[in-house]
Amino acid sequence: MTRVTFLSRLVVALLTVSVVAVFALPAGPGRAGAVDDDDGRVEIEATIESALSASGFRTEGTIRGDLEGTTTFDGDALSLGVIVDPPNGLTGTTLSYTGTLTIVTEDGTLTTRGAGIFEAVPFGVGTQFDRVVSGTGIFEGATGVFYFNFVADETGAVFTSAVTGEIQLAGGDDGDDEDDD
Repeated sequence: MTRVTFLSRLVVALLTVSVVAVFALPAGPGRAGAVDDDDGRVEIEATIESALSASGFRTEGTIRGDLEGTTTFDGDALSLGVIVDPPNGLTGTTLSYTGTLTIVTEDGTLTTRGAGIFEAVPFGVGTQFDRVVSGTGIFEGATGVFYFNFVADETGAVFTSAVTGEIQLAGGDDGDDEDDD
């Protein structure tokens, strides 16, 4: 596998892990997250575990914590760029990228668009920022932002992401069927 192919696959895996974990809100007693009952704001802290897919610039994984579900990150291959800054030691192992994260939960699907940076060598770390672009179920009409900090394992194909952020559910609905009195 060429160095560019390896780096491209690594970026896709990192992005998928980061983005997927953010948007799955479980229903009922297992539901987590700090919901402001007055305005539908949901604060998120979660972890995504993802891996590179055999096909293209894609990762697939699961999200746990305040959000529960599965994730798929589809990177935009044409956006993949090498960041080069020789005076400061960046010589081709730091990449930038964009892509779409889809989070599927039992209460709906959340879709985000994001941009990130991944330093493959020597640390295998990255960061990503995503904005909610669409949703179904309780996520229909939602807005929000998510922040991902991730690390790759020694193979460069498995990623663990710490996710924080906030979702604003449409109409102030927090998805809780209980009486808020």
